[in-house]
Amino acid sequence: MVNINLNGNEIQNAVAHVLSAAPANPVAGQFYYDSTKAAFGYFNGTTWIYQPAQIAYSASTLAADSASVFAIYDSTDSTNGKEFKFRAIAEGDDYINISKGSDTAHTLTFSLNNIAISKVTDLQSTLDSKLDDDQLSTRTSLVEEGASAASDTKIPSQKAVKTYVDDKVQDIKESLVGAMRYIGTWDGTKTIAQNLAAAQAADSSYTTVKKGDLWKVSVAGTASGISTPSSASLSVGDNVLANSDVAFASAASANFDGIDNTEAADIVRTGSINTTSSLSPSSTTTIPSEYTVAQALSGLSEAAVHQYSSVVAEGVSATIPLATHGCGSSPEVSVYQRSGTDYVKVVADVKVTSSGAVVVAWNGAATSSTSIKIVITGKPDQA
Repeated sequence: MVNINLNGNEIQNAVAHVLSAAPANPVAGQFYYDSTKAAFGYFNGTTWIYQPAQIAYSASTLAADSASVFAIYDSTDSTNGKEFKFRAIAEGDDYINISKGSDTAHTLTFSLNNIAISKVTDLQSTLDSKLDDDQLSTRTSLVEEGASAASDTKIPSQKAVKTYVDDKVQDIKESLVGAMRYIGTWDGTKTIAQNLAAAQAADSSYTTVKKGDLWKVSVAGTASGISTPSSASLSVGDNVLANSDVAFASAASANFDGIDNTEAADIVRTGSINTTSSLSPSSTTTIPSEYTVAQALSGLSEAAVHQYSSVVAEGVSATIPLATHGCGSSPEVSVYQRSGTDYVKVVADVKVTSSGAVVVAWNGAATSSTSIKIVITGKPDQA
């Protein structure tokens, strides 16, 4: 095969090789016209590259088909909706609408102020439900009511809530120092270290003796060195009570008191430990467990909380006096707005006056279909 050198002369009226499929064993630079693809192709040394046929547009296909609306479409198939329609920015307009053909229901609108998308499944409702960044508090803990940084418009993160609750729980635990806590049974034939090891085996979280920890003697003996007022030996039914906080390794007989449960004249007779969820008002011979005390305090706390709610169907604000809501001078206030048959929590301007009155203001006058529900919670002020 010999190459032909045209020395810069033209090949006029030439036609590329017409084939219905690419030729076999091509070399880089080889070209042909594919009659099946209706496209010109050339081989780049690795694969065939095709130049697709251009879609023809004419003046009639780029023209206004209604006021201020223009359409561009394939002139060979305009009846099948292969059409790209847009609205030009005419004088006084501030947006561009883009839709497919005459389907104006599925539209992408670009505005100078925003971008709106219609007919996209659940997109708008999802966007509407998202919190604005400035509504989420980034604090690591909650701020107490009355503090300068307290906010009625911020929503706390999970971290802030957990940190605050953990701190309050720790405060409760620390306030119970010295309260009696039933640990288990005590074997008088074993040393203090052996009895503490047994308690830890039953509860792996038990690692330090706390003042008020209580055991009931199940086996009599003197191995621990703990005595009672009436005997140097612990008897079945006696109690062992920790009188100080001490590490397991340092625990000695001086850190415990033996309570002789057989002496009624000068020693409190414990008898048994109350492990139920409520205190007994008639028992003077049993000791409440930590669980019993906690449950009783919890019940008292819950009973002291008062809640008031009111629905407002007109106006843009409401004032509820302390005498009406009865929730004390430092209440918690939540505001909800009616949406269909439900009420959705909303952000409103809430203020508690020095007299304890709650003042709530919102945007837009309330109606029967958009009524405002105000819920006030708090503890009544002590007389």
